[in-house]
Amino acid sequence: MDGQERHEGSVDQEFLARGEEDFSRRARRSTSQGQGIAGSRFPRHGGAFDTGRTRLRGNEREELIALLRRNADHAPGMDELLQRGIRLFNQREFFRCHEALEEAWKPERGPRRLFLQALIHLAVGFYHCQRGNPVGADRQLRKGLKKLAAYLPSCEGIDTARLYQESGEALERIEAAVPRSTYPQIHTLSAAGSKQTGV
Repeated sequence: MDGQERHEGSVDQEFLARGEEDFSRRARRSTSQGQGIAGSRFPRHGGAFDTGRTRLRGNEREELIALLRRNADHAPGMDELLQRGIRLFNQREFFRCHEALEEAWKPERGPRRLFLQALIHLAVGFYHCQRGNPVGADRQLRKGLKKLAAYLPSCEGIDTARLYQESGEALERIEAAVPRSTYPQIHTLSAAGSKQTGV
């Protein structure tokens, strides 16, 4: 019986090892395609998923699964402050948006902090644009776009690829001194994958 139990135990260990490797491979593929894992203590390095080892220890596997689920292309788990920030952004209330997002940003550490910073920079940039300050708008939008690039094509239910593209086009118009009457919107992704404006 000991031999059979040992054999079953090694099969379980082998199954878990294969599962961890498969999970790590899928996570590497996800981040190498530019998706990143926001809010994770598992950083992207050069577009690749890197934990520094091949196996996850302790509760790291559960933490990583929770983070990947949170970054899935839907918004149901989106936190209230982020929802409020998106709503204010889409209503062109950029100063109030920046305040709401900053409230969410302050306690954060790690990659989610940079994601929220990107959104804050964009809001502040468009606020400067509204106030007729193209230099301030240019500076803030460039910072926001640089940080947002790490979270394409979507993050936390937001269509970041579209936001990046539309904000980049707005920046080009600001630099060309073309007057603005419209501003980009933050579009969220529903569970079915269809795009929605606002939350």
